[in-house]
Amino acid sequence: MKFVINQKDLVQQLNIVNKGISNNNIQPILSGIYIETTTYNTLILRGTDMELGIECQLDITVEEPGKIVIPSKYFVEMMKKLPAIDLYFTTGENKQLKIDYGASELKLNFYDGEEYPAIHDFIGNIIFTMKGEDLNKGIQRVQVAVSNDSNRPIFTGVLLEIKENRIHFVSSDTHRLCHTSMALDLDNIENTEVIVPAKSLKEIASIINPEDNVEIHLTDNRILFKIENRKIVSRLIEGKFVNYSQVIPSQFGIELKIMRRSFLETLDRAFLLTRDELKSKLNTVKLNIEENKLIVSCKSSEIGDIYEEIPIYSNGGDLELGFNAKYLIEVLRALDTEEVVVKLSTPQNPGIIEPISDTEDVLYLILPVRLQ
Repeated sequence: MKFVINQKDLVQQLNIVNKGISNNNIQPILSGIYIETTTYNTLILRGTDMELGIECQLDITVEEPGKIVIPSKYFVEMMKKLPAIDLYFTTGENKQLKIDYGASELKLNFYDGEEYPAIHDFIGNIIFTMKGEDLNKGIQRVQVAVSNDSNRPIFTGVLLEIKENRIHFVSSDTHRLCHTSMALDLDNIENTEVIVPAKSLKEIASIINPEDNVEIHLTDNRILFKIENRKIVSRLIEGKFVNYSQVIPSQFGIELKIMRRSFLETLDRAFLLTRDELKSKLNTVKLNIEENKLIVSCKSSEIGDIYEEIPIYSNGGDLELGFNAKYLIEVLRALDTEEVVVKLSTPQNPGIIEPISDTEDVLYLILPVRLQ
């Protein structure tokens, strides 16, 4: 193998494919980056942990084709520290990659590239295209409600549902549920749903640019994202997601409008008092809805207590109930509108938070906490 590439161009692509690599993998070769040069003057970089696979291609000057795998932990960091000049790569018979830069050289050990898993292209049963901006927005909206409990894998993923020319993103950690949707320009595509690992979607969102046109392919067990010189493949999670439409209440006794920033700042202050040893898991704050005001309060036997009033517009009666302050804060931070609407019914039933917007279809459901 023999090729030349500019340091900045290489590092940009390495940062992308490195997102598919886990340093905790029990197979040493999967801790490496696959590097291939072809007779078509193409550089192929690949990283995978067998759940998520990322491949980038770049046009370069290739003198000799070849394929190797090099440990990513040291290779990526070393490439970042090299000067921003052309780098000359050559492999030798002793399984060392020599990198010449200026009057200096670096040698790194590598593995045989033949043993590295391929990231195969495939044609999905369902194919559609999304703007990078819309895809990223859908992914980012639902990340807040994803579970980290590996014993319940369904809830570590995000439901992607295509129905009636819309794509729906849904997540739930069983304490919260998030739903957002947006229109798709689809022709004769049947309704379908898949569960994608949230970890994979988070990495995908960090790779895709707002202006990208993303071609998405779905099969029964895989999803493929294609963007110009990049392709990203993720396995799907088996199982059936919760029927979210049955979980979301259709009627509420109280609807109140509140300034999002004021509500968030008040909860931030109250949250500091909820983290004592008795409430460390629940982070309970009490909400009292009265005419034209919301009272946020909590007491800590170790620290003290807080009481704040926030002006609201409400069309219902009075109500007292508890919520996990952390859950409320994370939801409010995930939104960006000036005002939100909060829909409530009883101290036992879930509440809904939605942005007040003509263009956003976003809903967060949060279960209340029983007050002591």
